Amino acid sequence: METNDFTVLYAEYKKLLERYIHNKISNFADAEDVIQDVLTAAYKNFGKLSEAGNFRQWLIGIASNKCKDYYTNISRAKSFFIPFEDIETELTDSHGFTETMMVRDVLKLLPDKEKQILYLYYIRGFNQADIAKMLNIPVGTVKSRMSKAKSDFKEIYSHDKVKGDNNMKHSKFPQFMPKFNITKSENEPFSVICEEISGWLAIPRVGEKSSFAFYDDPDGILTGVHTMSCVSNAEIHGISCVKVDIGYEADDSDPTEEKSLYIKLTDTHCSYIAASGVKNGAFYFTSFFDEEWKNSYEVGENNIGSEILIRLKNVVSSSANNVLTITKEECPDIIGRYNVEINGKTYDTIGVIELCDGIMTILYINESGRKVLFRRYNRYDWKHERYGYSWNEKLPDSEKFTVNGELYVHWYDCIPDFIL
Repeated sequence: METNDFTVLYAEYKKLLERYIHNKISNFADAEDVIQDVLTAAYKNFGKLSEAGNFRQWLIGIASNKCKDYYTNISRAKSFFIPFEDIETELTDSHGFTETMMVRDVLKLLPDKEKQILYLYYIRGFNQADIAKMLNIPVGTVKSRMSKAKSDFKEIYSHDKVKGDNNMKHSKFPQFMPKFNITKSENEPFSVICEEISGWLAIPRVGEKSSFAFYDDPDGILTGVHTMSCVSNAEIHGISCVKVDIGYEADDSDPTEEKSLYIKLTDTHCSYIAASGVKNGAFYFTSFFDEEWKNSYEVGENNIGSEILIRLKNVVSSSANNVLTITKEECPDIIGRYNVEINGKTYDTIGVIELCDGIMTILYINESGRKVLFRRYNRYDWKHERYGYSWNEKLPDSEKFTVNGELYVHWYDCIPDFIL
């Protein structure tokens, strides 16, 4: 590949590289030195790159190795080990986001060596071999210290977060799905601004709170309640967003879970920026910057998010007997205007269909832009390898749609608290 190709590609990913390295190395001057090292190495070895499409991953791979080289030097790495009480400030000042340490209160209760191990491994992303070099201790010591730290963290976190009565029987939602009736209206569908997060029932503005319940087929029994609290503004990789704390209370057989989403709301779109939480006793943080992000959170082309203006797009056509043809997936479209009677109240709504990766949702959105009812359907073979049977076998009596010639089976309904 030619030198001119390198110049063009590097210009495209320069800002991404800078954000990556400044996130890894808190000292500004040192980070700038490493950026220059990466630039030199990338330019020198550019001829070995066979495909321009691999440039981003290749460049970040070089940057990752250069950051590891930086911390291998113990004398320079000493500046990395900051007092724990300064971690929040250091993250805010150097890494462009304030909310990474949602579990800092729990970490403060751990011994210093355990704090250090968890910080290096989960927040800074170093592997055990790198940590052993940095601390000048055997890898075996790192492993044992890590195991102890995770165990202690899990015990403290669980005790702190699961105190109180979490029995589903005390939920404000009824134990069974309220009876509802959906009637097609003769009136023309309306367009509406819906600022709620894709897949959720909350608007990402600081101070907003909501809760909503899940009712599974075939019995319509309450199986879970989500609570969403928009607690603060945040900044992730230089992008302003809102931190949304999410609590999930499941039935008696499952523990209560908590995590946070970081959501960006603009005049035109609502998008996911990052997610954090605790999984298997360990803190995690992931963002749009990570390679695996697309599989879980990316919405819209180039992760631009979902459009907040819901309008008729004519990508869905229907016929009798729940048969639909959708010409463009991941493109929400209005299928009509409906009166939704639920819990003794009637709501004037538009029905909106979304289809993506074997999942279909039908949303009933009122003129205020709030989802009154959220209905989830799975393609007959969705997650077949996990469950070992098809959804029409699991729920033979549930409502079904035929979409582009394939069967979709109703799984659950979801309602927000404001309709109660």
